[in-house]
Amino acid sequence: MAVKHKGTLVQWDDAKGFGFIEPRLPGPRIFVHISDFTHKTPRPEAGLQLVYQLAISADGKSRAVAVLQSKLDGKPLTGSEKPISGPSRLAPLFTLAFCFALAAGTALSLVPQLIGSFCLLMSIFTFTLYAWDKKAARAGRWRTAESTLLLAGLIGGWPGAVAAQHWLRHKTVKTSFRVNFWATVGLHCCLLLLAYDQHFFGLPYRFDF
Repeated sequence: MAVKHKGTLVQWDDAKGFGFIEPRLPGPRIFVHISDFTHKTPRPEAGLQLVYQLAISADGKSRAVAVLQSKLDGKPLTGSEKPISGPSRLAPLFTLAFCFALAAGTALSLVPQLIGSFCLLMSIFTFTLYAWDKKAARAGRWRTAESTLLLAGLIGGWPGAVAAQHWLRHKTVKTSFRVNFWATVGLHCCLLLLAYDQHFFGLPYRFDF
């Protein structure tokens, strides 16, 4: 029985259809081609957790074959399973609810128009950042730092980030990023509520919690 290995796709050239896997165990990076992926998996992108077997190419170098996308528990996904977990399906609903509340608060003068406008502009900017990062990943160019994406979301652009994650299917696989992202979303919402509760906005009309 062939030995299965685990690793992370750390580099991917979507135009040429190949990339490199960083093995979980110490060792050199492993070449992988799009034709060696099995089952119906999303288009490969950096950050994917993979299960694979090793083969020797004609040039004597190792390459990955029979490549499967891996679940968090290390078990391979089947063709009928989707890579996005259950909680992520609630993200658009939560984001729409937040945007509606922010828009209503701005219309009722409960939130300054400057705050509402800033969040809108930051969301557009953050969506653009994600789109640029995905394009750079496919072209093998310099990527936008994850800390920059998280900071843009923290200061108000996270609704745009959620839109990019679901429409562009970008940054939806790497668990550590998703955990950090939703932590920044929670922090942003808490800071916004705290600013409102402590009269930082200086508005004449407000509701007390």
